[in-house]
Amino acid sequence: SSDGFWGESSRVNFEVDSINVTTCRNLTVAGREYFQQKNILENLSYDCIRISNENITFIGNGKNMKANLSTANTYRFISTNINVTLKGINMSGVSGSNTNSKGIFLGNNSKIINNTLSNEGIKYLIFTNNSIGINISNNNMKTTDNQTIAIYLSNSNNTYISNNIINTSGVNGYGIYIIKSDSNRVEKNNVTTSGLNSRG
Repeated sequence: SSDGFWGESSRVNFEVDSINVTTCRNLTVAGREYFQQKNILENLSYDCIRISNENITFIGNGKNMKANLSTANTYRFISTNINVTLKGINMSGVSGSNTNSKGIFLGNNSKIINNTLSNEGIKYLIFTNNSIGINISNNNMKTTDNQTIAIYLSNSNNTYISNNIINTSGVNGYGIYIIKSDSNRVEKNNVTTSGLNSRG
């Protein structure tokens, strides 16, 4: 200082949680928009993007998300919190991923909109279980592996599935599979199946 006396300043705590996403990580700040800024290709035994608070939006910017997950029941994107939005992501699997790994799981009243999703090494592109009010709209989805499903609903109610383009070519593949779920609205989807025993 000007008088030659240096006092001790008060401690200041800074929250470090960048809005720019360049690697698999945990997103923690409620109400924040996060932006994928580069292609992500990582080899992991755990979930890639974990969204750990509500009202978070993840914007993929069309960048590639190609996490190679070696463990069953792990996810490229996962959240159990409400009002999460995924948009603009370009997600695909990697040959050699655990074939029981999954793509996306979100909590109640969440949105999966305007994304490109393909399944190499991914069992389910979008997986819901005991969820309410999820909006799955305007996505382009492609599955080529055998026994894979683009959209899987289990015990999930009031889901809105609209204006998606879904192409399945693997054996015993499904475009949209719904079980033990009520009051769901499915409309204006374009589902094409070409694999043996595949179903829309």
